[in-house]
This record gives sequence, C-alpha cells and structure tokens, in this order.
Amino acid sequence: MLEQPSQNQRVLIQSLAALGVAQALPSIQKLQEADSPGVRGAAISAMAQLGGSREPLRQLEDSMLLPNQMDRQSAIQDAIDAQAVELLPQILQAPVSPVFRMRAVKALWPQDVVQLASLNLLSVLDALALDHPESLQLVHAYDQAPTDEFLIQEFFGTDFSRCYLALQTLRGRSAADLWPLLHRRWLDEAHNDYGAHYFFIRLFALLGDAWPQDSRAIIKAILDEAIKTPRPQFMKSKPAAVLALSRLGCTLSEANCEPLLDPLLTPFWECRYAAVMVAPKPCLQRSLRDPSSFVAARAAEALKAV
Repeated sequence: MLEQPSQNQRVLIQSLAALGVAQALPSIQKLQEADSPGVRGAAISAMAQLGGSREPLRQLEDSMLLPNQMDRQSAIQDAIDAQAVELLPQILQAPVSPVFRMRAVKALWPQDVVQLASLNLLSVLDALALDHPESLQLVHAYDQAPTDEFLIQEFFGTDFSRCYLALQTLRGRSAADLWPLLHRRWLDEAHNDYGAHYFFIRLFALLGDAWPQDSRAIIKAILDEAIKTPRPQFMKSKPAAVLALSRLGCTLSEANCEPLLDPLLTPFWECRYAAVMVAPKPCLQRSLRDPSSFVAARAAEALKAV
C-alpha cells in the first residue's frame, strides 16, 4: 500500500511509525528518496523511530527552509516525531509560526535541563516570546523596495516567511507615515484576521517609542484588548501584546500583573511567561510555583537578578 502514490503516503508512514511496525522498514526506506518533501521527511523520521539510521535526519534541516510553508512545518513535525533534539537550533530559525517552534521546544527540550549544547533554555524562550524576524532564516527576499501598503498587505498572507520579511522591512520605515495606513487596515480587517493581528502587534512593539503621540492611546487600547481577548485563534497575540505594552513604556502595575500571572485567570502559559519578563519584581514570588516549569524558571531567574 505504501508504494501506491494514490495513497496519502505521509499519513501512512506516520501511522506505521507511531504503531511501531518495524516490518514496514524496507518499504519506508525506499521512500526516503521520494520527490515529495513531506513523504521524504516522514520516511526519514519513521526510519529513526523504528530503529533505522538517524543520520538522514540532518536532511530535515534543508526542508525547514523550503519555499512552501507546509513543507517547513512538516519538517519540524518530523523532527519532533523522531525526537531529534539535535535539530532544535535549526527549528528555532525556521520561518514558521512561533506556535510550531514553541511546540518543538516543549516536545524536545529535556526535563530539568537548562543548558543544551549551545542553547540556554531561558534565552530560547525569551527569543521565542520576542520573536524578532532577525532571529530567523527567511526564505524570501525583495528584488526592489516595496511600498508601505504592499508590506502591510503581506501581514494578511498565510506564509510566515513573507510576513516576517515584511515586518523586518517595515522596521526601517517611518512610524508617522505608517500609522494612518495601519490604523485604517486595523479598523477594516486586521482586528479580525488572526495572522495580521499578530504581526500588527509585533510591529507596534518593534517601533516602540517611535509612534506619533496621537496614536499611542489607540495602540494601547488595541494591546489591552488583545491581552484580554478570549478568542482562541488570537492566543499568540496575547504575549506579544504584553511585551508590546512594555516597549511603548507602559509599565505593568502590581494590580495589572496579578491577573496576568494567575494560572486560573490566564491559563495560556506563554502569556504568563511574557508577563514575568516585564513584571515588577515584587509580583513574581507566586510565579515560582507556577504550574509551567518554564514560567517558574523565568521567575526564579528574574528574582535572582534583584
């Protein structure tokens, strides 16, 4: 059945590997040379899971930088399935949603380990929370300088590499010129488009105190709403908004910190982690007992620096 291209070979390979069907190794081995990156990556991962060679796992590095985003995401999942801890540095630079990169860290980072080769856990988590485009290997480039309107439109696309490239480019543009365009697009559609929503908030943070004075109250209201939103598809915007408020010079008061650091009121641990990054030190004692070991470790580090 695996040899039939009409079948969903990737799903079949993943299922056989998950079930530990070692008898399928000869058939899976042949598909390590498949034309489809998704099938090829699944076969490479399955071989490692079923006791075959782990050496080909290095080929997944190239797939994490393919032009097609689905291929990049599949390569990260293949690395997770094979428990390829050695590929974490490449995963962290892959231009995909931060959700996929964070998923890999949670799945692959060894329990109770702070330093993993050249990677430090808290440095990795901080970088993922800040999500600067400069920390990624982008797979697209512009052959000529695009307009501000074009770059903002890129935030509405589905390819995160293009979104990050637009974000990186807009970082060098005038905040005063950008604000009227951004405000209009926010009101028209970005407030309800979860991808654009996230990148608008990232841009608010990146340009920080460069935003015109008359825009700041509106931006702050946008960020406050993003932090409070219960909409599930907008969860990744919550920690981004917490950090963006800090970049705009809005210091979290102890009263504002309390709900953000409370696991019952803020069950999304990434948001609590971001709050710990910018919260006043007196608020952090309770976070030492946070149910997320990542949040607890970040709080311990922050308190240590007092």
